[in-house]
Amino acid sequence: MKRVFENIDKLTDEYINILEDVVNIESPSLEKDRVDEVGRYFIELSNKNGWEIEIKKFEDFGDVVTVIMNRNAAGGVITLSGHIDTVHPIGLFGNPPAKREGD
Repeated sequence: MKRVFENIDKLTDEYINILEDVVNIESPSLEKDRVDEVGRYFIELSNKNGWEIEIKKFEDFGDVVTVIMNRNAAGGVITLSGHIDTVHPIGLFGNPPAKREGD
């Protein structure tokens, strides 16, 4: 477990950069094009890391993007689920909607 937390610590800055990028895309739930833009962000990130991607397309709502990191890993399966829309109306939090100040 110690090794897991050490790896998380090493990746914290990268994860915060990803979070900032995604939040700044602003993707209200009912704006398919913007939700799909967030999906494309994660598809590109997955391609860079060699992960598998499955996409379920929807006509009226953002597509569902599934990322499979290591299908053949030993041990049990770990599943994480979340949403990729930022929900709030565009511009509600200013421009950019997310920014870092200090630490």
